Amino acid sequence: MRSISLGFGNEAPESSQKRNRHYRLWELGTYSGDWQIVHDEAVLLSKDRSTNIAELDGLLQSIDIGCFVALRQLSKTDLRLDLDNGLVVNFSGNPDVDDEYFHVFCPEAQYAEFSEAGWTIGHSDEPWAKKTVPSL
Repeated sequence: MRSISLGFGNEAPESSQKRNRHYRLWELGTYSGDWQIVHDEAVLLSKDRSTNIAELDGLLQSIDIGCFVALRQLSKTDLRLDLDNGLVVNFSGNPDVDDEYFHVFCPEAQYAEFSEAGWTIGHSDEPWAKKTVPSL
């Protein structure tokens, strides 16, 4: 499993939990869904491109991710993240395998998740009583 988390915005405040990296106010990604970073239809990096997380992190650090522009839902399982430098990040979920296709950690402990059930939102720091938001 090759998860990805892309951080945007200011650095998030430190918490009491020990972290292995600095997080941003907005963290977008997936734990187990498929993903690929694309520029002009050329795949620069994808979930299956590396053999281990250290190699994947090194490859990811070599790409200028840019700034968030838009998030588009393309189908019941697919999203596209548009960036200001022409890059896109495609996310695809598999209903037979993934319980979550994509997630967003937001400021003030807000959390949004895209899955087979559609979009759900809630608080990341409390027991989660999901509120489902219709999708396509």
